[in-house]
Amino acid sequence: MTPLDKALARIDELATPDDWVLAATIRGLLIGYDARWREEQESLTVVKVEEGYQSPLTNIETGRTSRTFTVAGKVDKIVDDNGPVLYDHKTTSSDISDPSGTYWRQLAIDSQASHYELLLLANGTRVNRIVWDVTRKPAISPKQIVKADHTLAIAEGTYCGFDVSEETQAYLHTNQRENGELFGYRVARDAIEQPEKFYARRSVPRTRDQLAEYANELWQVAGDIRNSRRTGEHYRNAGACFNYGRPCQFLSLCDGSDTPDSDRWREKAKKNPELPDWIGGSDVLTNSRLNTFKTCRRLHHYKYNLGIERATEEREEALYFGSLYHEALDAWWIAFDQELNDGNCNEQPSRRDGSRQAEAGLAR
Repeated sequence: MTPLDKALARIDELATPDDWVLAATIRGLLIGYDARWREEQESLTVVKVEEGYQSPLTNIETGRTSRTFTVAGKVDKIVDDNGPVLYDHKTTSSDISDPSGTYWRQLAIDSQASHYELLLLANGTRVNRIVWDVTRKPAISPKQIVKADHTLAIAEGTYCGFDVSEETQAYLHTNQRENGELFGYRVARDAIEQPEKFYARRSVPRTRDQLAEYANELWQVAGDIRNSRRTGEHYRNAGACFNYGRPCQFLSLCDGSDTPDSDRWREKAKKNPELPDWIGGSDVLTNSRLNTFKTCRRLHHYKYNLGIERATEEREEALYFGSLYHEALDAWWIAFDQELNDGNCNEQPSRRDGSRQAEAGLAR
């Protein structure tokens, strides 16, 4: 199987029949991704895929390590490209075609890359650069097929330049609306014809001083989390109640119409579900946790101190899309390196004492 075949097969494994539009969108984007990056990918050596790392939280000014917190994260990809390079996948609805646009300016100060870079450094890997591998989600949906295209698809068995399966050809004899296969091909055609609109791999320069600034900020935020927990002061941020165009899942707790001990809530199996199982403990600082605390301390209290979630959770479509697409990309990347296919990517990294940060000259 080709890398594309493995990526498409992964979507078939994960998506349900009810998710056919989402799955078709991802399939189309994967076809375009393969066309855009396949040749470049063959020159890269994949070292690690979805690897978890953990290190002590270190004060780079004094060298002291925290007695409370550790730092952890799961890194997307480590690639050997004349030295270690960190690749971080992202999906967005924003314009990514302009390198000086607002999306890339925001990534220049995004904390996730600094979090991973610092974590890797503490585990003995100094990356040469960070590459954001970004895919833009299309803003289209399945539609009625115009008569000429419908006639052509039946007569020649093609749609948007792709061969149509026998099953879909039979479907077209009684239907004129795109099914999953046809819609996926339209997404793929657009992505292949406009690669600069849908795909970008770019590095935003980051300096040693920026990494040191993040390390200091990390220590300070950890102190704020500890003090908030000690005093029981978990301030609400009303400005974050409707982030992403929907109410926060904990709004009913904040407005007093519900309580954490009602049967509408349950304890989460893991407070940091994105981390591998070998990284345990409740005092682990991930980038997601840090951002949650900076967004709203009450939200952080519910998610990480109490560790609760809705007993019946509504799915967040953007997160679900990103998760499925990410899984498929993992299959595509792993297929380019047989050694990773043999399972070596699952080895646990060594855990160090954090002194590498001082060795790298971050302490000022």
